[in-house]
Amino acid sequence: MIEIKTLEQAEDLKHSRRVLKYVLLFCTSGEITLSVDENEYLITKNSVLTITSGQIHFIKNSNNATGFVLEFTYDYFCKNDNDIELIFHNGLFCHFAMNEVIPVDNSETVLQELQLIEKELIETPYQYLISTHSRIELILIEINRSK
Repeated sequence: MIEIKTLEQAEDLKHSRRVLKYVLLFCTSGEITLSVDENEYLITKNSVLTITSGQIHFIKNSNNATGFVLEFTYDYFCKNDNDIELIFHNGLFCHFAMNEVIPVDNSETVLQELQLIEKELIETPYQYLISTHSRIELILIEINRSK
């Protein structure tokens, strides 16, 4: 449904994988080279790369990279037409072979929301899934604005 981890915890990304989830990788320091469908992308500080459900991807190289990997399913996120428009607007997640690294203008907001999602998923307070859904919306809005 929804999962968040740090780049340091993302052992599963060290090997080629295909998941039926939408993946958002946000780099907070250093740089990381990610292979997505046989194309390489260099993700640097305060940049994001989105990966569409079903794309084959793995970390090819990491140079002191820190950051977050957020994964969520279509069923979890897309509850109405606004959600569907947000996830696919500007081609964030509907881009087979057209992924792009997006420098985030308001990176502090994205970082803060990712940290709050991490906290919500650890503590699981009342209505935490509603809260995390709203936080993902805010993150996607920031990325769309930067793009």
